[in-house]
Amino acid sequence: MTPPRSIDLGGVLVTLVSGGINVVDGGGMMGILPKGLWNKWYPADEENRIRLETNCLVVDTQESRLLIESGCGNKLGEKERRFYGGENSDWIGANLISAGFALDSFDQVVLTHLHTDHSGGVVTLDGEGREVPTFPNAQVIVSEQELQDATEGVGISPNAYDRRNWADLMERGKLKSLPADAPIAPCVRLVA
Repeated sequence: MTPPRSIDLGGVLVTLVSGGINVVDGGGMMGILPKGLWNKWYPADEENRIRLETNCLVVDTQESRLLIESGCGNKLGEKERRFYGGENSDWIGANLISAGFALDSFDQVVLTHLHTDHSGGVVTLDGEGREVPTFPNAQVIVSEQELQDATEGVGISPNAYDRRNWADLMERGKLKSLPADAPIAPCVRLVA
């Protein structure tokens, strides 16, 4: 895990915390760049996958504490771990606690989209194996269009959506969808 780094943006403190290391297809991530270029900085494994760190942001304003993104989480099964490469011990919850942030101190969690590598950390398994919110006091925010795409299984990669990451939050009233360009908190806005 990369040690957390913070920057003060004039009264808003932003801290980068690792949501965990995962692996993804190098060609898919680098697009049209030739492998000879990107492989120098991100060496591919035998399956052409590269290791990337999921970066999550803790945003402290005078009024609230937000988390932006949540990584893959700690509930990946064996098949999912082979695909994403994540370790269930290296996830946003453990890394936030290690960095001194209490999970119940968050007011909101903002997800750019609902693919597992961004939303998997908002739900965790409790001691009895039940799925529960990782951030018990937080409202989880996502755009209306993204929630519609995820629930209907459309979009650029519908297989990357896992309902376990948001269905229970919807039932508990802890998932809120907002229109494009909606304010989330003072100094924080959802941008499509």
